Amino acid sequence: MTELKLFIAEPGIDDELLEDRTQLVRRELLDTDIGDVRLDRSGQVPVGGKGDPVTVGTLIISLAGTGAATAFVSGSLRVLRAFVERRAGRVVIIERGGERVELKGGSAKEDERLVRQLFPELPAEGDDGRHP
Repeated sequence: MTELKLFIAEPGIDDELLEDRTQLVRRELLDTDIGDVRLDRSGQVPVGGKGDPVTVGTLIISLAGTGAATAFVSGSLRVLRAFVERRAGRVVIIERGGERVELKGGSAKEDERLVRQLFPELPAEGDDGRHP
């Protein structure tokens, strides 16, 4: 099982609104059928964060198998990109095994390239897995 952490940040909003936004992202991710998506209640706050982890926008995603990793890169990445693009300044940080990537509203191709770096077990983009 693969575990990811998502840190959601949006400047200029209070903890209550950030919690609402975190719940929105959680519901949208659950609709992609990638696996379990839950609020992080571990007590670990990202650098620069303050308050309860739920109010700083931290989600834990548990992916079961390579198929779920592929679904995350294809479907869930679109959800996260759409969230970031709906408002200037939003950032989603995706962490896996100590490695992090930030989505800040760049190009779709660049965001996919960054996220794929977190999943070295997936075939390279455009690679169908067949080799001569």
